[in-house]
Amino acid sequence: MPLLIRLPEKVPAGIRIQQPVSLVSLPRTVLDLVGLPAELPGEPLPHREQDGAGGEAFDEPLLAEFNPAQLDPHVKSFLNSRWHYILSIETGCEELYDWRNDCEELYNLAGSLEQQSVLEEFRKRMRTHIPQWPAQCAAP
Repeated sequence: MPLLIRLPEKVPAGIRIQQPVSLVSLPRTVLDLVGLPAELPGEPLPHREQDGAGGEAFDEPLLAEFNPAQLDPHVKSFLNSRWHYILSIETGCEELYDWRNDCEELYNLAGSLEQQSVLEEFRKRMRTHIPQWPAQCAAP
């Protein structure tokens, strides 16, 4: 969802953050822009060129969940500026998409030998959120 901030004295025109960001960062960003201290979760979004708006430094993967009506099965995913990793909690099925080369998510790379290190990194992150999740999962 696009977010536009117009505050010419603080945010130069044309700054774009290409990476997904968490809404948790929004209150902290607003307080940072108006110069108020914030003891809130999240990090302020970069709003100056030197902050790395659009660079890899602000590319920590975000966790997203989809669980309609709080019923099982549900899906958890991690996403950053390049990758989208999706795990079905019920089936253990995994999906991995390279947004730079496949923005429509047509080609699941979870079974690709070339992307196993990327897949393992996302699996490791997922285990921190779902400790009971099995160490191995068959890719579709």
